[in-house]
Amino acid sequence: MCITQSLNPVVAFLLLSFSACSLIQAADSDTTYYIYVSLRGDDAVAVYKMNPQAGFPEKIYIEPVSGGPASLATDPSKNCLFVARRSSNAISAYKINPATGRLTFINAIPAVDNPVYISTDKSGRFLLSAYYGASKAAVYPIGTSGELLGTATTTITTELNPHAIVTDPENRFLYITNMTGNAILQYQFDSVSGTITALEQPEVIPPDGMGPRHIVFHSSKNIAYVINETGNSVTVYRLNNTTGTLTEVQTISTLPAGYSGTNKCADIHITPDNGFLYASNRGHESIAAFKINPDNDSLMAIGNYATVSTPREFDIDPSGTFLYAAGETSDDLAWYRIDKTTGVLDSIGCIDVGTTPSWVLTIGFDNSTTHTNAFLLPDENSSCKLINAPNPFSGSTSISYFIDKPSRVKINIYNVTGQRISNLMDEKLASGFYTVDWNTAGIPADNAVYFCRLETSYGWDIIKLVCLPGE
Repeated sequence: MCITQSLNPVVAFLLLSFSACSLIQAADSDTTYYIYVSLRGDDAVAVYKMNPQAGFPEKIYIEPVSGGPASLATDPSKNCLFVARRSSNAISAYKINPATGRLTFINAIPAVDNPVYISTDKSGRFLLSAYYGASKAAVYPIGTSGELLGTATTTITTELNPHAIVTDPENRFLYITNMTGNAILQYQFDSVSGTITALEQPEVIPPDGMGPRHIVFHSSKNIAYVINETGNSVTVYRLNNTTGTLTEVQTISTLPAGYSGTNKCADIHITPDNGFLYASNRGHESIAAFKINPDNDSLMAIGNYATVSTPREFDIDPSGTFLYAAGETSDDLAWYRIDKTTGVLDSIGCIDVGTTPSWVLTIGFDNSTTHTNAFLLPDENSSCKLINAPNPFSGSTSISYFIDKPSRVKINIYNVTGQRISNLMDEKLASGFYTVDWNTAGIPADNAVYFCRLETSYGWDIIKLVCLPGE
């Protein structure tokens, strides 16, 4: 029953200069927001379009997904949706149509066991998965078309009952929260091979009874926030950017003073501007709100807001305007407007979404900014005709790009087999416009196909270069 009461991601583009190359740019359009809700009891994923003014979810359609779909994840470029199918021990990949929000099945792979949590690394090249019952975790490669490759780069045994697996914002370290094992495992992450290596300090051990469940990171500071399922609290950790280790700074309750009933915490999210943090309580049936102190990154309680029954998962839309909470036992989706000054939640509405909603994921497509589909690309009709056959390159190719906030930037060139043949950039840069030259002298024209990949701390994109000999 519904209860009522009184990404930006980095923007980047590449412009590649060639002789006699025709370039096109995608047309601008308004931002479109979609909400994906996994319905474990209905074997489906419900797809909604979000009204950006009122937040109202308008149902588009229901995508059948067998095997108890639960955890959802998308790559940083929002090209694909990945679905953990818990009762069939599988993970599926779907292509997202940014114009309609509809999903197109790509492929599915068998998982190690029952996948309780999935995410992608910050490059979008690897899918990370945790297995609660089996106490294991695995990393799978993602193909260039979004397909999941079935052979894991890494499979490890964790502490008891891992519940989340994520990389830090710079994609250098990987963390696994273990609920019953009461530990946070810490690893070095290789974003090229997808392998992980335990740090010199391999784990953080919270006080007894905390039960770390999910973890999120401040997008511009070395700070992590962990929700403790059985500790009914959120812990603030400082991340050592050199060693990758986490050190506790603060632990704060998610419950109001005087509450003595049963409760277990579930999910945690930060607003895109890093101003506020929210956590869900199952038992107290509320969303706890906190203000993030900009001076020391500690949390200050704002209040608790009544929500749907058993709020296992919730999400904040990419604009930071609305919060959507799913009631696992009430079969409802409630939404709230976030006051961007105070962090207070204002209950707006609630709808029945289906049986056992288990995950909520909101995605925004803003074609008015240059990101993914707004790249300047070789004209697909004429390809890229160059006069210096058989080598399609003239000795040097200029690559220009723009980032709208400070980020670690990598630019690599790959051949058609996926082998990296040149690294052009790997350093931290301030926001701005940059140009780097690729020295193509002596580069073989095998299959006349190359890929230029720009990767930032917040996402990545690939331009496929199909180069034909000139006439």
